[in-house]
Parts: sequence; structure tokens; C-alpha cells
Amino acid sequence: MIRRALFVIAISTPAYAQPQQEVLTLEKAIEIAVRVQPVLVQSRANIEAALGRVDQARVARRPTVTRANRARTRTAARSGPTSTPRP
Repeated sequence: MIRRALFVIAISTPAYAQPQQEVLTLEKAIEIAVRVQPVLVQSRANIEAALGRVDQARVARRPTVTRANRARTRTAARSGPTSTPRP
């Protein structure tokens, strides 16, 4: 009798008592692989480094503007012409 009662209890245990497993879709599997695959991580880092070098090359081609030292210009103007006079 006790055996039969244990058997009935064991079979009537609801399915929710077992842990639910997440369904792995193809999209989710690809997302995980892209995120953790070492070769892909390294490739992504190489691309970012190359884009950084492109930005540096573009900046190097741009002209730069610097401000002249005004105090030096005024001193030169007060001391007279810097070139020798023509005869």
C-alpha cells in the first residue's frame, strides 16, 4: 500500500517542478558566438584599431592654426626694421 502511494505521488509530480530550459534559437546562438568567440573578438579589435589609424591619418592632413606670440611681434616692431636698408 505504501509503495503504491509513493508511486502515485511520483507520477503525479507536476512538470513545473523540473527546471525550465531556455530555448536556444539560431539568432541567440549566433549572438553568443559573436560575443565570446576569441577569433571574432580579435578581429573586432583589429577593425577598431584600423579605424583609429584612419582617423589619425585624416587629422594629420588637416591644416593647423597657431597663434603668434604678440609680445615678440611688438618688440620686433619697436626695435626697428629687421632687414638692412637698401642703398
